[in-house]
Amino acid sequence: MTQPKRTHTSDGRIFHIFETVNDLEDYALELWTRACDASIRESGHFFAALSGGNTPAGLYRKIASDPRPAQWNNTHLFLVDDRNVPLDHESSNARMIRETIVSQIPMNESNFHYIQPDITSPENAALNYENHLKTFFALHGKQFPVFDLTLLGIGGDGHTASLFPGSPSLSERSAFTAASISPVPPAERITLTFPVINNSKQIVFIVTGKDKSHVIEHIAQSEKPDLPSGKILSPHEDVIFLLDESAGTLL
Repeated sequence: MTQPKRTHTSDGRIFHIFETVNDLEDYALELWTRACDASIRESGHFFAALSGGNTPAGLYRKIASDPRPAQWNNTHLFLVDDRNVPLDHESSNARMIRETIVSQIPMNESNFHYIQPDITSPENAALNYENHLKTFFALHGKQFPVFDLTLLGIGGDGHTASLFPGSPSLSERSAFTAASISPVPPAERITLTFPVINNSKQIVFIVTGKDKSHVIEHIAQSEKPDLPSGKILSPHEDVIFLLDESAGTLL
């Protein structure tokens, strides 16, 4: 397994810094494979929630290189968030994940759980995705879904998923999903909320670029980080941050 160049720890978080993005992706791939194999061995299935954007695309192509049909038959992929745009739009996370993973592997279409956009109402799109999750996981009352692995990114403003600084969705504690507005177009977004993300068995951030270094420093050194990405904590195990040298330069 590729080893990080150095590691920094803080309460509930581990920061691994890698010399190259390729090394970071190889390490993330190993985490994915371990989580997948362990989950299928223990429960017969693997539930993973994926973020979009450009940063994880290389990792997703490596994930899709797994040749074992049995693994993919028992793997279900979910979206952490998406833009409220048509599914073939260049900014669609569903499109990106379909192109980098789903179309490359022997997976049943029903195993890919994307957010169906509603151009007239992102609130409806969020509610429909929540109802789908409730039905799929057979949830009742105040239960939240449990993902075996959630992959996240970070923006230069400290947002993660589509949970942006100052957004009303940051205070959501009961709904699985929320509509939110991004300061960068396409503005309308649908996102999982903190209670769902933080209920994941394992949470891994993939972060590259020097513009994220101050965010990483804040999360690592603040007792109570006030950025959205700093509010991600799992009750199951430490949150893992995989950083390239630029993103981890201040640690």
